[in-house]
Amino acid sequence: MNLKRNILLWLAFAFGTATFIYFNSSTELVSAERSTPVSRGGRSQPPVTKSAPPTSAAANNDAKPLDYSGLRKILSEEPKRVTALTFLSGSFDVKVSHDGKESLVKAPTAVALDELRQTAQSKNIPVEGADQPKVAESKLWTLILTFGPTILIVVLILYFLRGASKSLTKKKTAGPRGRVVEKKTFNDIAGQDGAVRLLRRLLHFQRNGGLFAAFRAKRPKGVLLVGPPGTGKTLLVQALAGEGDCDVHAVAASDFVEMFVGVGASRIREMFDARKLVFKQTGRLQIIFIDELDAIGGERSSKSAAGGHNEREQTLNALLVELDGAEKESGIIPIAATNRVELLDPALTRPGRFDYQVRLDLPDLAGREAILKIHTRGMPLSEDVDFRSIARRFTGSSGAYLQAIANEAALLAAEEAAERQGLMSDDKPAAPTKPYTRGLREPIQAPTVTPFKRGPKDVITASHFDRARAVVEFGDPRLSLQRGMTESQKRNIAVHEVGHAWMAEFFPWGHEVAAVDIIPRAGYLGVTVFQPEGEEFLSDSAKMRNRIKTLMGGRVAQEVLLGVADSGAQNDFQKATVIARQMVAEYGMSELGVICIPEHASVIGRERGHAVSQIGPDLMNEIDRLTCALVNECHAETKIAIEANKVGIAAISEVMLRQETILGPEWKELAKTFPMVAPAPTKVEPATV
Repeated sequence: MNLKRNILLWLAFAFGTATFIYFNSSTELVSAERSTPVSRGGRSQPPVTKSAPPTSAAANNDAKPLDYSGLRKILSEEPKRVTALTFLSGSFDVKVSHDGKESLVKAPTAVALDELRQTAQSKNIPVEGADQPKVAESKLWTLILTFGPTILIVVLILYFLRGASKSLTKKKTAGPRGRVVEKKTFNDIAGQDGAVRLLRRLLHFQRNGGLFAAFRAKRPKGVLLVGPPGTGKTLLVQALAGEGDCDVHAVAASDFVEMFVGVGASRIREMFDARKLVFKQTGRLQIIFIDELDAIGGERSSKSAAGGHNEREQTLNALLVELDGAEKESGIIPIAATNRVELLDPALTRPGRFDYQVRLDLPDLAGREAILKIHTRGMPLSEDVDFRSIARRFTGSSGAYLQAIANEAALLAAEEAAERQGLMSDDKPAAPTKPYTRGLREPIQAPTVTPFKRGPKDVITASHFDRARAVVEFGDPRLSLQRGMTESQKRNIAVHEVGHAWMAEFFPWGHEVAAVDIIPRAGYLGVTVFQPEGEEFLSDSAKMRNRIKTLMGGRVAQEVLLGVADSGAQNDFQKATVIARQMVAEYGMSELGVICIPEHASVIGRERGHAVSQIGPDLMNEIDRLTCALVNECHAETKIAIEANKVGIAAISEVMLRQETILGPEWKELAKTFPMVAPAPTKVEPATV
């Protein structure tokens, strides 16, 4: 669009410039009787003419060339100065014989040319070429040259004004263009059996309307998909569109909000009207899918004039009105998705609006296993890949996360296969490719793809999934940082991570070691990955204390084995403090008693200029004292356990320095090689603050 406007603008500028030059230019012909100056004695002689000496008026006019205005003045006031006029055929040019010379005068229009002809004839001035029908033949061209530039400028101004108004009103109110949604089936969904069952009911309403009408049951007006990110809300819409053979208009709620008040509301109305029209024309069910509904569906303020967002609230009002009009005859099923349903306005979730809520949860063990099988369809898998075992390692993972793990495992396996066949070598010349042709007549040729034949060892193994987890969660290895580390720094990291893993075995808290890695990654110099031993929904005080001891194990191992205390344990201390405070103030696991004081309750705010807090200073100090005492007590118990098992920790740390990565099965074997030593029973005195 900008290119077209620029082209029209430059064409108008060029046309106006050419017209201006054309009307303001005049050409003077040199008399045929004028001779060329002859040089005599180094001096130039003026040409000699046979005409009579000019009058005083003619002498004054010789100072400038004759133009159309001057010719009209001469014909009106001094017609005797003009001896003849010759109208040149096919142009607006007039050859004038005056004052003993000849000039070429250009008339601006055919009408002006005809006026010159009539004036000369009335003054009895000889006229040649007067019979040429210039006026009749050139009326159209005259009108174009006369009014063309003005019309063109006016058209361009109107065009630009129309484009600006269109961008603010009609073009924006037409609603955002829906993105393409790939249609799937319910067989492509796993781990959300309850959500699939509820969505199938919508299809039954469409296919078996008579059955539900017999029971006076009505189809839900709107469907709201609620669940954490990555659980498959968009995937459910794709499956619904594929199973019901529906048209999907998918947009994001943020596409409706603009800085101009009223634009979003107009977009909502235009979108619903357009879908209703499509349904009348095709008879196909229309699905309007609004993702991230909380962008426009947030709770409205009671003081919108003072602190509300008028544009967002008007957009929400328009959506509420359209939802009321989304009857069965309209052929529209509004579907929205959000992961923050608590922020939505109550008017959106009341009966008659988005009243059919479908909740999606993180998949369980069987669901994760089914999801992995779906995302690994067609992949060459090794015999040691046990989806049940892999799914057990990813408790609490969403479907999108499992898809990323499967894809990363495939990438790692492909890279290893390419290295075995020498395809990743930089010394090997690249495959011949045809040059790119960017002309308009020849298509662009894609580079030639090197064929690959997969060997029997080129498969995806269980270790690829373990490595993929480290890449997805913690990023790619930072090899440059690894090369710059000294031997003592590497040893500190190895002892630190082994201390975490050893404490997880010594103080079990429902998670087992999945991998220990000392390769630097984004945000981590080393990492110990844990996986749940089973589906766990609650945690008792003993497991939470053991979790704190596991977090303390890294720093304590460095203190006991190396006598070093560095800054690498800051994240461990932060997590341990959060768990300890939750035990004291929220879970009723301390001397404070069974009360719940959320963390934000101790944040001091301001109300009417005065500082306020939901809890008193004495209670806040008591929470802080008990939290510190609990953390320090766990730290002391961890130190006793590390002292008793420092031989095994030191030996496994040496293995870590050589291998850099130890996976879960290998860690279990190493732990059996160095049996854990129970410390002598000692009474740990509670730390005082």
